[in-house]
Amino acid sequence: GKCVVQVAKLDWLDPAGSENSVAGGHHTLGEGETFEVILGSDLMYEMEPSVALPGVIRRHLDRRGTCLLAMKRRYEDILQSFLEKARECELRVRIKQVANERAQEEGTKLFGGGHHVVMLIEHDKNGSGEAPRAGFERA
Repeated sequence: GKCVVQVAKLDWLDPAGSENSVAGGHHTLGEGETFEVILGSDLMYEMEPSVALPGVIRRHLDRRGTCLLAMKRRYEDILQSFLEKARECELRVRIKQVANERAQEEGTKLFGGGHHVVMLIEHDKNGSGEAPRAGFERA
């Protein structure tokens, strides 16, 4: 089948179409637009935007879609708040720790440590009874 890659500017603290949302000639995300795949990397540094992120994922992730977020596990309180909000938004989150020598060495130098993780996020269609995907643990 045909695959279409689409990129859109998104400030998840400013809803699409608000006075403050910035288009600047770029495609901005409409409120009803959904996607089969959402990818993100290093999105969690501050509490407010991190806690707003699950709501954005819920609104823009297709009911059968998959969201993958990659990050360095730096701020445990922010991650835990994100996970709590994701549950409130009826999202199922699975986590995979990515550990290799380079990542472990790098983790000791930057930001006081931390491991790289990948989160697989989907709509929780049937409650949380579904088995984890291979390589991912329940969050």
